[in-house]
Amino acid sequence: MASPYGGGHVCGGSFNPRFVHAEYDGSEPEPLEISDHLTLLRAESSAVAPKIFTVEEANRLLPSLEPLLRRLQAKHQQLRDREQALEGFRARASRDGGGVPGADIASARAEIVRLLAEIQAKVKDIEDWGCVVKDLDRGHRGLVDFPSRRGSDRVYLCWYLGETAINYWHGLQEGFAGRKPLRDAPSDRDD
Repeated sequence: MASPYGGGHVCGGSFNPRFVHAEYDGSEPEPLEISDHLTLLRAESSAVAPKIFTVEEANRLLPSLEPLLRRLQAKHQQLRDREQALEGFRARASRDGGGVPGADIASARAEIVRLLAEIQAKVKDIEDWGCVVKDLDRGHRGLVDFPSRRGSDRVYLCWYLGETAINYWHGLQEGFAGRKPLRDAPSDRDD
């Protein structure tokens, strides 16, 4: 996807790449969150100075961002479904004395790897615009922050799927619970 500008916590099911590429030995690996993989992805591109958005710039991205975020949520749900299927295969294998249906396990693992790669690529597309994907689920509403300034302070403009415009902001360390209405203070960046 072309980037109009030149990167977040994503909640989701657990995924462990060590398990995908290893033979199943009956042990349960430490689960990793999708956010672990996205943090690594973001670290690779963090050398570039972040885009600083005005409210108007962020609002102009919403018509492109909304359908992409909806597709991301659908992929995320598919990933959770495949992870549940994999857990079912593990439970059945444990119950049946350790016999693992190899084709089912291999298929579920391959699908999980494929879906995770697609999710990471779509999140990277969004974060390449300068946005920060914070959550894919928040009540089935994706949550995205836009780096901005309020006076001399760096803040996030806060938007979630279903809102028609950017109407809230929060400090870098406050998160969603610290959202404040934009009308409380000037919102444009310092020039």
